[in-house]
Amino acid sequence: MKSPTLLWNSTLLRHFTVQTFWITVLYMMMSLIVLPLSLWIFSLSMTDASYLYDAAVFENLASVHLVFGMIYAAGLGLFSMNFKNQESVSDFIHSLPVKRVTVLTSVFIIGISSIIISTALIAAILMVERFALTFELAALDVLSWLVYSIAVMATVFIITVFTGFFTNHLFIHLQLVIIIFFLPLALWAAATSTASTMFDGISLFQGVMDDDLLTPVIENTFPIFAVMQIYEPISWMKWVIWAGVALLAFIFSYILYGRRQNEYVNLNFTYHPVRVILSVLIVIVGMLILGNVVGLIFAAENIVRVIAFIFAWFVSFILVEMFFQSTVKIRFKVRRFLISAGSAVVFMVVFYAGWNMYSDYVPPADEVEAVMVDAGEAGIFSGYVPQNDIMSEDFLMMDDPAYISDVTQVHQYAADNKVPRHSLEEYRIFEVTYRMKDGSMVHRSFDHYPEGEEAERLLAELNTAGQTRAQDLIYNIGDDRDLVQLSLIASGSSTVLIDDEREIERFINEYKEGFQKTADAGTELNRFASEHIINAELEFNNGTFNEWIYGRVLLYHPAVLSRISEAQDISEFISLAGAEEVYTYEIEGEDAFYEDYRRLPFEELALKYELEALGEDGRTEVMETVDDGALNAGSRRLIIYTNLNYYPYEGTGDIEADAAEYTHFIVGVE
Repeated sequence: MKSPTLLWNSTLLRHFTVQTFWITVLYMMMSLIVLPLSLWIFSLSMTDASYLYDAAVFENLASVHLVFGMIYAAGLGLFSMNFKNQESVSDFIHSLPVKRVTVLTSVFIIGISSIIISTALIAAILMVERFALTFELAALDVLSWLVYSIAVMATVFIITVFTGFFTNHLFIHLQLVIIIFFLPLALWAAATSTASTMFDGISLFQGVMDDDLLTPVIENTFPIFAVMQIYEPISWMKWVIWAGVALLAFIFSYILYGRRQNEYVNLNFTYHPVRVILSVLIVIVGMLILGNVVGLIFAAENIVRVIAFIFAWFVSFILVEMFFQSTVKIRFKVRRFLISAGSAVVFMVVFYAGWNMYSDYVPPADEVEAVMVDAGEAGIFSGYVPQNDIMSEDFLMMDDPAYISDVTQVHQYAADNKVPRHSLEEYRIFEVTYRMKDGSMVHRSFDHYPEGEEAERLLAELNTAGQTRAQDLIYNIGDDRDLVQLSLIASGSSTVLIDDEREIERFINEYKEGFQKTADAGTELNRFASEHIINAELEFNNGTFNEWIYGRVLLYHPAVLSRISEAQDISEFISLAGAEEVYTYEIEGEDAFYEDYRRLPFEELALKYELEALGEDGRTEVMETVDDGALNAGSRRLIIYTNLNYYPYEGTGDIEADAAEYTHFIVGVE
C-alpha cells in the first residue's frame, strides 16, 4: 500500500496542478503579450507611444499586467477550491489517508508556486530583453516588479481560498471574491452619490482639493490600491495592514477547513448568517443605485423618491435572491424577506438623518484656520492643485479672521436656504473648503445659491482685496525645483514662455519681492485686469511625467510687464492693438464705476458714464504708453476696449452674460 506521504506527493499535487494548469498557461500567454512583447513593440516604435515618457512605459504596462495577474490569482483560488463543490471529487479527496491540513497545504503550495514560477519566468525574459530595448529598463525595476507582483497575487489568492469556505458553489464563490474586495466601495459610492443628489451642500468631487468623499475608500480598496502603488511611493503602513489581512485569512482558512462538517453540495452557503448579511448589504447597494436613478428620471420630490426606493429595494431583493440561489426550486423565506426590509428601513432612517446633519453643519469661525471659497463672482479659483510641495499650503486659502467670519455667515445662509437637487451635475454656485485648526478639512458645495438682496450682500462681502494674495499662482509657489516651464498667457492666446531654470528662478524671486506693492495698488483694477486679461501656467515634472497648473497672476507687476515687453509689444499681448473700439474714463472720488462695469452691459455703462471714444491719434498715444510699460493699477485713468475673444451665448437673456467686464477689457494707464 502507498504511504500517506506518497499519496500527498502524487495524488493531491497532481489533482490541484491539473485543476489550475490551463489558467496558468493563459496567464503566461497574457503576460508575454502585455510585458515582453509590448515593450518590444514600444521599443521599435511600432505603435504611437509618443505620449509616454520612457520611464512611464514599464509602469503603465506593469499596471495592466497586474490587473490580469490579480484575475489569474483569483482564478487559481476558485479552481483550486472547486473540489469541495463536487460531491464525487470531495469524497475522493477526503477518503485519502491524509489530514485535512495536508489537503489545504497542497492548495496553497500549488497556487503560490504557480504564481512564483510563472511570474519569475516573465521576469527572466525581461532581464534578457532589456539589453535589446531602445530605452533603459533597469534590472532593479524588473526585480521590484517581480517581488511586488508576487506579493499582490499571493494576497488575492489567499483571500480567494478563504472565501471558498463560505460557499459550496463555484459561481457564488466568484461572487464572494468580488464582494469581499469591492462591496465597501460599492456601498460607500452608492451612499455618497445618492446623498449628493438628495441634499444640497454635498459634493462627491472637490474641484481644488486633493481629497473628496470617495477618495479614502477608493485608495483602500485592495485591487485599486495595488495598481495605484505602481505609480506612487510604497505605503508601508497600508501594506502591513493588508499583509495582516492575508495572514488572518491564511490562518482562518485552516480553522474553518478543520471544523468543516458539511461535505454536501446542495447548500449554496456554508454559514447562513453570512448569506443574510451579504444579502442585506447588496440589496441596500442596489436600492440606493436604482432608487437614485428612478428619482432622477422623474425629478422626484420626497414622496416620489420614497416610492422609488421601495420599488428599487424590491427589485434588488429579487435579483440578489436569484443570484444567491443555486437550486432549481424557488425558495422564498418570509423571515429573510422581513430581515432585509427591516434593515433597509433602519439604514434609510440613519442615512437621511446623518446626511442631513452633514449638509447642515457650519464650522464655528474660531475653529477655522483658513478658508477657500468659490462663489461665482466671489470665487477665487477653479482648477487642479497637485499633491506635492510645488504650491504652498496657503495657496487659495484665506486666513483673515474677519473674512472667515464672513464666509461662515454666507455658508450658514446657504445651509438655511437649500434647494432640492434633481441632477448629478457638479455645477456649483457656492463652494467652501475650511482648513480647521486641528488639521482636518471641511468641504461643502451648494448647487443653486438662493437669489435675493441678502444673498447678494453676503456674496459681495467676500470679494475682498485679501483674495489677491491667496489666489496668485506665482506668489504661492512653494518649491520651484521641479518646474520645467513658466508661461504667461493672455486671453487672446498670446504666450510668453520662460523655460530656462535660472530665468524661472529669477522671475519668481522678482515677482514675490514686488508682489505686495503691486497688489496693494488699485485693488479693483488689479482684479479686473488680472482675472480677465492674463493668467499663468506652471509645467512641472512629478517624477514620472509632466503636469500643469493654471492660475492668476498680476498683469501690472513690473516683472510681468518686463518679460512681456521682451517678447512682444504689450499692447499686442493684451489685445489692445487689435481692439475695434477704445474708450477712456477718469475715475472721480467715490465712483461706482467698477461695480457698474461688473454688472451692466457696455451700452448702458457707456451711456451712464459718457465714455469717450478715442480716435486714431488717441489710440496710438495710448498704445505707445502701454508699450512703454506705463500700466498702473493705481491710476485713475482707465482704458476700456473691446474683447475680441468674447463669444456671447445666443438666446440668453441673462444681463450678466453681456456685462461689460466680459465684453470689454479694462486697464489703468499713467
